Formats: sequence, structure tokens, C-alpha cells
Amino acid sequence: MTSGFFQHAAVLTRDGFLAASSVGFTVSKADFKEVMGCFLDAQKMYKHGCTVNGIKYVAISGNPRTIHCKIGPEGLVCCRAKNCVLVGLYRPPVMAPQAVTAMEMVADQINSGLYNVDM
Repeated sequence: MTSGFFQHAAVLTRDGFLAASSVGFTVSKADFKEVMGCFLDAQKMYKHGCTVNGIKYVAISGNPRTIHCKIGPEGLVCCRAKNCVLVGLYRPPVMAPQAVTAMEMVADQINSGLYNVDM
């Protein structure tokens, strides 16, 4: 993702396979299962947080499409598109609303067919 809002990002298939990621940023199958669980059960996410790339994040907001978690000044945004899941890590000076909006815009572009993401 070249939006400039994310320090690291990854694109995963709906089956949890890593399709693309920035250098040094991985989302394991276990992480993917946890992220998908957060999409499906927000109460669990709020109670237990969400772990990605070995870091446990505290849940800030979540719905069936987008989840937002933080640890200190860093944040994690995950967004479901029609055939993939986007995961991004942002750091200051980027603010949460900017990161969430940027991630949702990319998902919207994938959903509209602007990006061809055949997985």
C-alpha cells in the first residue's frame, strides 16, 4: 500500500494465505484466524484484543468490515474486501482516522474493480 499512511501492510486471501506484504511484516495463519474472529465476534475482540505479527493490540473499534486496534501510539487496521483481507500498521504522525479511512478506501477500490485482486 503506497498511501503513505502505513508503516507496514499485508494482503491476505480469504483463506488466510499471504498474497503480499511489506518487508519484515508477516501475518501468520494463527494471526489471520484471530483477525477473522475479531471481525465475527467484536465482544471477544474487545475482551481479548487482537494479536498480529507477534504483537497484541487493544481493541478500539470493530464491525464486520473494519477493525481498529492500538498499542501505545501504534495502531492496527484490518479491513475485509470482497476477496481479500487488508492489514496495516500505522505509526505517528499518522492518526487513527486517517489510517482507517485510507484502508477502507483501498477496500472500496478493490470491491469496485479498480484493482484486480484475483486470489
